[in-house]
Amino acid sequence: MLLQKINVMGEFSAEIIIFLRISGFEVTTGENSENINASSVIVLAKEATDNTKLQISHYRRLGFAGKILLVTSGDIDDQTKSDFYDIGVDGFEIMHGLLARLPARIRSILRVYTNKETGLLAAGNLTYEVASCRTTVNKQVVHLGPTERRLLHVLLQKEGKAYTRDELIKNAWGNDIHVDSRTIDVHVGRLRKVMIEVGVQGFSIDTVRGVGYRGSWR
Repeated sequence: MLLQKINVMGEFSAEIIIFLRISGFEVTTGENSENINASSVIVLAKEATDNTKLQISHYRRLGFAGKILLVTSGDIDDQTKSDFYDIGVDGFEIMHGLLARLPARIRSILRVYTNKETGLLAAGNLTYEVASCRTTVNKQVVHLGPTERRLLHVLLQKEGKAYTRDELIKNAWGNDIHVDSRTIDVHVGRLRKVMIEVGVQGFSIDTVRGVGYRGSWR
C-alpha cells in the first residue's frame, strides 16, 4: 500500500494544504527533490502556463514517478489539457468547489497508481489486467474483442486525456495497417454497448468534438 503523502505547491495552495492535513493526509511543500520523490501525488495549484509546463517537466526529470494533479482557477481547453498530459500531468481540477471533492479525488488517483504497479488499470468497478488483457466488472470476467480490449487499455491509462482517432488507430492496429478513422467509431460503439450491458460504473468513454475520445472517471 502506497503512503498517502502529498506534496502541494503553487500560487493558491494554502487552503489546500490545510484541508488535506485536516483530512488525514501527510502533506509536504516545497520543490526540493527529497520532498518530491517521497510523495505519491503532487498537487500543483497554479495556472496552465508555459512556466508550469517547464516546472512539471523538471519534476519528471528529477525522477518523480507518481501522479501530478494540476489545479487551475478555471477550466482549460482540451488542446491545453492534451499538451499537459504529454509532459506528465495525470489529471486536472479547478479551484471552485475543489475542497469538498479533493480527498476522494486523490484517493482515486492513488488507487489507480497502485493498480498500475501491480499490473492493473482500474476505474470504478472496472479492472483491466495489462499482461493478460483480462477485463472484469465487479470481479466478473467481461469478454471483449481484441480491438475493443486495446482501445480500453489506451483509454484507461490517462484519465481525461483526449485521443484523436489517428492516435487510437496507432494503438489498436499499429502503424502498418491502413484503417479508416471512422472505423474507430464502430469499435468504440461496441465497447460502450458492452460496458452498458455489464453495468460498468465509475468510468465512461466520452466523445470529444473535433478530436476523438477520452476515458472519464465518474
